[in-house]
Amino acid sequence: MNYELAKQLKDAGFEKKSGAPIFIEDDFFPPSLSELIEVCGKGFHGIYIADNWKAHGFKSDNEFDDIYTMGSTPEEAVANLWLALNK
Repeated sequence: MNYELAKQLKDAGFEKKSGAPIFIEDDFFPPSLSELIEVCGKGFHGIYIADNWKAHGFKSDNEFDDIYTMGSTPEEAVANLWLALNK
């Protein structure tokens, strides 16, 4: 995960379940894939690879309220999904 995406997560209020910070001074420690999936909760539906990694989720209990996000890694795709779910 790149610095800009980690900063977007932090600015959007993302918190690791462990309570560990994403940033300490100029260093950043992005969340793991399992942490990202866990915080997406019921909004997470799946992840797969096509041309890029794609994460699929639902903004609500409505199955027609699909969200698809992409990333160059599974972590980036799910981080983008979390951002979309928390807009």
